[in-house]
Amino acid sequence: MAKRDNNVYILGAGFSADAGIPVMAAFLQHAYEAYESPAGALPFYVEPHYEAVLRRRIELKRCRDAVKLDLDNIEQLFGLIDMEESLGHGHRDDISIKHVIAHLVTHAATQDISYRVHVETRALSLASGSAVLNRFCDPMVVARPGRATLRMKEYELAVAILAGMFEPDAAGVDNTIVTFNYDVQVENAAARLDLWPDYGISRTRYAGARTNPGKSLAVRKLHGSSNWAYVRQRATRAHIYDSYDDFGANNAPIIVPPTWKKGQFSPLLGEVWAGALKALSKATRICVIGYSMPETDLHFQYLMASALAANPALYGLTVVDIGTLSDRYAKLFVPLVEYGRLKFVGGGLDGFLTQKQFKRLGRGTGIEEVIRV
Repeated sequence: MAKRDNNVYILGAGFSADAGIPVMAAFLQHAYEAYESPAGALPFYVEPHYEAVLRRRIELKRCRDAVKLDLDNIEQLFGLIDMEESLGHGHRDDISIKHVIAHLVTHAATQDISYRVHVETRALSLASGSAVLNRFCDPMVVARPGRATLRMKEYELAVAILAGMFEPDAAGVDNTIVTFNYDVQVENAAARLDLWPDYGISRTRYAGARTNPGKSLAVRKLHGSSNWAYVRQRATRAHIYDSYDDFGANNAPIIVPPTWKKGQFSPLLGEVWAGALKALSKATRICVIGYSMPETDLHFQYLMASALAANPALYGLTVVDIGTLSDRYAKLFVPLVEYGRLKFVGGGLDGFLTQKQFKRLGRGTGIEEVIRV
């Protein structure tokens, strides 16, 4: 009987930090800068959305006379807008904020971070992704006998490890990425690794230029994605593009804005959450990278509670972050703490890679060393 080896990776804003994706606290500042920048004009169909969002922020400034609110923080701004709408005092403009979010995350200034990866030659030859990984062999390095040296970008390396590309093909092995992020850093890296993102949603049509290479990686995007476009067609719920820039003027992104009032999910997002629940309920290991688990995000807490109630085989939970989240996670996962199955890793994504913390997840076992260059 094949041994179960199911990893679920939960990605938050910290995973995409090196891609320059604005954090919620600074999101509107980035929006101001993009709108006012003399370096380049916004696309004609995006500019009105920026204007609507920034105008709404100015209108709500009066609230600061009574209550201390950070209206440059997009979560607080749209939480207030949602409350006003619920009380019948305001109008929420979902479409504009979705366009602004999608445009900003698409045009983030990605850092060019590279790593030199030393791998056992035999392990690389047996790896399920060996044909692809061999393309990254560094011709400038004379590898010592028995060791190959790869040069990979940060997200290429991370996705290759999470997808199990450094391991031999084996029965009973499954890898699923569950992400709260709107950006397509995972998808872009996957494309360079000849992997196809399987979003786990039906009645969608791919409208991008990329072709399906055959191998897929399960990606469950709980809050939607900057490259998903809503369409009004009976048989199709969404068009999946390579990028938001491919939308044109007539499409709106499928995104859940970051507020306390998420309301009823659409059937499409309901399918995504159901897929995430299924993956978590059969996971043998869960790894959280860069998700701070805000106390207000009860949706995630209920998702985890429902999944783990049906999962007696969870071997461990690893939390990767640059901050100190131990108390917050320990309070939610008390049984895992009692059994010594909750582990914390510092240093963010870079620390996860350079400290080879992925090995505790049974991935990247043939990797000897990871050096940032």
